[in-house]
Amino acid sequence: MIVEVVNGRLETALYHKPLVLHLYLPPHSCHAPGVVYGVCGMVLRIYSLCSRAKDIDDELLSFFGCLADRGHQSIDLVLLFSKAMSIATKYLSQDPAVEQSKLIKVF
Repeated sequence: MIVEVVNGRLETALYHKPLVLHLYLPPHSCHAPGVVYGVCGMVLRIYSLCSRAKDIDDELLSFFGCLADRGHQSIDLVLLFSKAMSIATKYLSQDPAVEQSKLIKVF
């Protein structure tokens, strides 16, 4: 993660090693079909760790491109990304006190 101080505020973005290959699973792999929903976790990671809207957009486009390069169909990815972005924004907009109360009830 990249952390910068800009105008007295901390701003964060994702860091990628220079030689990262982004070898995501291709659509024709022998994994269960539900594995593709792991995209939701990566989208949530992007929304959680990037503080600037431009960085979020850039990371989502890059991630989309990497999956398309691995052979995933764009129309399927658009639907999946749309759902993942909705889930991520809903999850991150929750009040932390609500999440804390859910944890307390479990234990």
